[in-house]
Amino acid sequence: MTYFRRLVNSVRSALQSRSVVSYTLKNRVAVITGGTRGIGLAVAKELITEGASQVIITGRDQNVGVKSLKLLDAICGDKQIVKYCQMDVTLRNDVRSKQKKRVSMRIFVL
Repeated sequence: MTYFRRLVNSVRSALQSRSVVSYTLKNRVAVITGGTRGIGLAVAKELITEGASQVIITGRDQNVGVKSLKLLDAICGDKQIVKYCQMDVTLRNDVRSKQKKRVSMRIFVL
């Protein structure tokens, strides 16, 4: 079991033990900055296996982003679930230009 999987399981059990609304990612969109490698990519994998309706990964390097997108598509088997958006979140204009293209979504995780 991966570290992130153990973390998700412990958070889920803590929430359930306190009678909080059940944890679900169905009909939710997750945007993961830095989702093309490292921890961000691991988070994207886990969100896909947990049933997120759509996962959008962002990163600065187009080549790495495309490779990560192919990897995640292979995991979920549905090319409509995972999207890649090349941007640098430290640049305000970069984020704003991408924001204008995505009109309406229910984002659950940032």
